[in-house]
Amino acid sequence: MADETPQRSALASPWLTAVLLLAALVLGSLAALEAYDDRSRSTVAPEAARVRALGEVARTRLQDLASRSAEDVLSYRHDTFDEDVESTSRRLTPEFATEYAAAMERVRADTMTDEIDQRATAVASGVVSASDARAEVLVFVNQETTAGTTGARRVERNRLVVQLERDGGAWTVAGVTSLG
Repeated sequence: MADETPQRSALASPWLTAVLLLAALVLGSLAALEAYDDRSRSTVAPEAARVRALGEVARTRLQDLASRSAEDVLSYRHDTFDEDVESTSRRLTPEFATEYAAAMERVRADTMTDEIDQRATAVASGVVSASDARAEVLVFVNQETTAGTTGARRVERNRLVVQLERDGGAWTVAGVTSLG
């Protein structure tokens, strides 16, 4: 009589069952994550979608404009102080121009007395949010201040959010907020 050992079907193997169960769990988890990711993109980030919709050229223009504006707002020379303030004020909204003029008036006396020159250089920027009428751009700025009377020199690194508003067809600076 032949040895009769019960043969199990391959599907009845406990190892194979465990592997198949694990594979099903992994695939199910991946499908759930993909569905969650799709849903969160459509509901959580409408602003990011608008920024992407602007296109690369428009984002680059906003970044360039905000970078130049940050440099202008933070830069001045003691010997051309009034002209620097006047020139910069032309590219600001009326509300921000008033705020800017008041701030510059507070530093005017020290600037003249100590022959202070301040030069800001934007080193990087990125669009935070944007629409057809408003934009916020994060700008990283190195700010170098020198005092002619003492020769003192100080360099600060700042992060600024530059708020832009469209006035007719042109963008103007509506505010600058320092993040430190």
